Amino acid sequence: MKQRSGQTACGYDAREHLAVVQALCREVQGATSALAANQLGELQRSIARQEALCAGLEHAMQRAAGMTAPPNLDSGGGRTLEHHVHAAHCRLTELNQLFAGLLRRCMRSAELLARHYQASCSRLEPSQSHVGNLHTWSSEV
Repeated sequence: MKQRSGQTACGYDAREHLAVVQALCREVQGATSALAANQLGELQRSIARQEALCAGLEHAMQRAAGMTAPPNLDSGGGRTLEHHVHAAHCRLTELNQLFAGLLRRCMRSAELLARHYQASCSRLEPSQSHVGNLHTWSSEV
């Protein structure tokens, strides 16, 4: 049985693996941009695409688990395909850490806003006339 360059006997395709990891990098960058710009719809779509890519990558990794050692395939330019896959995984780790940091800051900001809102609401007494007016106004809009 003839195999493509980059593919092992168990069906593990290192080039496909590299392409998926690179696509994940792009999606994490897109999710980071969407989060920073408060584009929640795009953030949700990006996360859904990331989940699909991760599922495909997990399946490929399970197929590769039967291998005794990953192949040392030359991708041209003197670097092995294994080196490119490793570099892509390192980049993905960096991007995930950046996204996690931004997400933590966003959560902190949301918590601060929630506390501020609670403190503002607790200072208002329900019997004050402007509370009812605000509610009526907001429900008419």
